[in-house]
Amino acid sequence: MLLLAHIREQYHLSLKSYGRSLMTQELKNIGLFLGHLRIERLMRQNNIYAVRTRKYQMTTDSNHTFNTAPSLLDQNFSANQPN
Repeated sequence: MLLLAHIREQYHLSLKSYGRSLMTQELKNIGLFLGHLRIERLMRQNNIYAVRTRKYQMTTDSNHTFNTAPSLLDQNFSANQPN
Protein backbone atom coordinates (compact mmCIF):
# COMPACT_ATOMS: atom_id res chain seq x y z
CA MET A 1 0.00 0.00 0.00
CA LEU A 2 2.65 2.45 -1.07
CA LEU A 3 -0.05 4.55 -2.71
CA LEU A 4 -1.98 4.88 0.55
CA ALA A 5 1.20 5.94 2.33
CA HIS A 6 1.66 8.77 -0.20
CA ILE A 7 -1.96 9.84 0.26
CA ARG A 8 -1.61 9.90 4.05
CA GLU A 9 1.67 11.82 3.83
CA GLN A 10 0.21 14.50 1.55
CA TYR A 11 -2.93 14.62 3.72
CA HIS A 12 -0.90 15.43 6.84
CA LEU A 13 1.38 17.84 5.00
CA SER A 14 -1.67 19.80 3.86
CA LEU A 15 -2.90 20.01 7.48
CA LYS A 16 -5.82 17.72 6.58
CA SER A 17 -7.29 20.23 4.15
CA TYR A 18 -6.84 18.39 0.83
CA GLY A 19 -9.81 16.62 -0.65
CA ARG A 20 -9.97 14.42 -3.73
CA SER A 21 -9.19 17.04 -6.36
CA LEU A 22 -6.24 18.70 -4.61
CA MET A 23 -4.89 15.30 -3.58
CA THR A 24 -4.98 14.17 -7.22
CA GLN A 25 -3.07 17.28 -8.27
CA GLU A 26 -0.51 16.87 -5.51
CA LEU A 27 0.12 13.20 -6.35
CA LYS A 28 0.59 14.14 -10.02
CA ASN A 29 3.22 16.67 -8.94
CA ILE A 30 5.25 13.94 -7.21
CA GLY A 31 4.92 11.60 -10.20
CA LEU A 32 1.93 9.39 -9.35
CA PHE A 33 -0.62 9.61 -12.16
CA LEU A 34 -3.88 8.22 -10.79
CA GLY A 35 -7.51 8.87 -11.49
CA HIS A 36 -9.48 11.04 -9.13
CA LEU A 37 -12.10 8.34 -8.61
CA ARG A 38 -9.48 5.89 -7.36
CA ILE A 39 -8.06 8.47 -4.99
CA GLU A 40 -11.56 9.29 -3.77
CA ARG A 41 -12.31 5.61 -3.14
CA LEU A 42 -9.04 5.05 -1.25
CA MET A 43 -9.59 8.14 0.86
CA ARG A 44 -13.17 7.16 1.67
CA GLN A 45 -12.25 3.56 2.56
CA ASN A 46 -9.54 4.76 4.95
CA ASN A 47 -11.61 7.56 6.52
CA ILE A 48 -9.47 10.36 5.11
CA TYR A 49 -11.64 13.45 4.74
CA ALA A 50 -10.86 17.09 4.17
CA VAL A 51 -11.40 19.12 7.32
CA ARG A 52 -13.16 22.37 6.62
CA THR A 53 -12.23 25.26 8.86
CA ARG A 54 -14.52 28.13 9.69
CA LYS A 55 -13.43 31.69 9.17
CA TYR A 56 -12.89 33.82 12.25
CA GLN A 57 -15.95 35.89 12.98
CA MET A 58 -15.44 39.17 14.82
CA THR A 59 -18.19 40.02 17.26
CA THR A 60 -18.90 43.27 19.07
CA ASP A 61 -18.04 43.44 22.76
CA SER A 62 -20.69 45.67 24.33
CA ASN A 63 -19.70 44.89 27.92
CA HIS A 64 -16.44 46.84 28.00
CA THR A 65 -15.25 49.38 30.55
CA PHE A 66 -13.81 51.91 28.11
CA ASN A 67 -15.00 55.52 27.94
CA THR A 68 -17.84 56.13 25.51
CA ALA A 69 -18.41 59.26 23.46
CA PRO A 70 -21.30 61.52 24.47
CA SER A 71 -24.54 61.09 22.57
CA LEU A 72 -24.94 63.85 20.01
CA LEU A 73 -28.53 62.87 19.28
CA ASP A 74 -29.79 64.29 22.58
CA GLN A 75 -29.72 67.78 21.03
CA ASN A 76 -32.87 69.81 20.32
CA PHE A 77 -33.48 69.86 16.56
CA SER A 78 -36.71 71.89 16.55
CA ALA A 79 -36.63 75.08 14.45
CA ASN A 80 -38.42 78.35 15.26
CA GLN A 81 -39.11 79.14 11.62
CA PRO A 82 -38.34 77.67 8.18
CA ASN A 83 -34.81 78.25 6.84
